[in-house]
Amino acid sequence: MTHRDYSPTLKTRNEIAFQVQREKEFLIKLKSPERFYQQNQTNNIPKQIIINPQPDRNIASKQTMIRQLKSNLNQLSEQQRQQKQTDFYRQLEISQEALKIKSEQQKLFSLKMRENKNLLRTEKILAEQQKAQQEKYNRLKQREEQVKAEKDLKIQQIQIQSMQKELQKLKCSRKQIM
Repeated sequence: MTHRDYSPTLKTRNEIAFQVQREKEFLIKLKSPERFYQQNQTNNIPKQIIINPQPDRNIASKQTMIRQLKSNLNQLSEQQRQQKQTDFYRQLEISQEALKIKSEQQKLFSLKMRENKNLLRTEKILAEQQKAQQEKYNRLKQREEQVKAEKDLKIQQIQIQSMQKELQKLKCSRKQIM
């Protein structure tokens, strides 16, 4: 097994922990006296079995491997803790930005509402002014029509008077002729 087999990018934390547990169990079995003595099934006489001629070296390599696994686990847990911390601060920044954006949107909304109210007031005032101007125009037009009608009436009266005078003259001239 190489160092690469224990790299956190290749194995998950659970897989590494499981591997460490297996190594520990193996070392415990390796140290137990049952492993060195096997019962003979025919006459129950224990026999010594040599598992490894260099047990100290094998145990030392296993212990270094276990230390390496522990350090890898610690590094992985530290990385995860740092990742959680950075995620937390990133989420905090995002939520603060969202609050700023929301407050700005509320300010814009209130400004738009004020503008709409002002616009409605302005439209209402303009409508009232337009209505007043229309009424004034209608009165002026009525007055013009009335003045025109009065002028026409005076003209007609003058024409009637002039026609009456001419009629009178004609009557007088007719009487004189007769």
